[in-house]
Amino acid sequence: MKDWNSLTLDQMVEYLREEYKFSSSGDAKCIYHLIEFYDNKNKASDDTIPSGLCWSEPTPPIIGISRYDHVTCLTPLGVAIIEWKSWKQSDSYSLTIVNEYIGEGFDLDGAKQLAVEWLSNKHKELSLVLGI
Repeated sequence: MKDWNSLTLDQMVEYLREEYKFSSSGDAKCIYHLIEFYDNKNKASDDTIPSGLCWSEPTPPIIGISRYDHVTCLTPLGVAIIEWKSWKQSDSYSLTIVNEYIGEGFDLDGAKQLAVEWLSNKHKELSLVLGI
């Protein structure tokens, strides 16, 4: 039994990362995304991230997350995921935000830019609706 009060936040994250690595439960998926958010917050100085979005590193398929290679990003509206089939010589990069298919890019940077554009448009729409 872990004494959570004696662990640093980094130690807790590492413990949970190992504990839930191969699980496909809903709890594991939630914990995985929290860990990914924590990891992304700690590397916010990366200059390759477009418009302030903090994307994960390319990740191979993970049960319960994606059947394909992918990157994820926590946005104000929820999780964005870009997936591609790395075994194909020329594949598109499919963008989904909060389980809604948004579109595809010809490469990873193009799909990330698509996410920025979609989120910007959504922000404008919500601002009009809310009158702000």
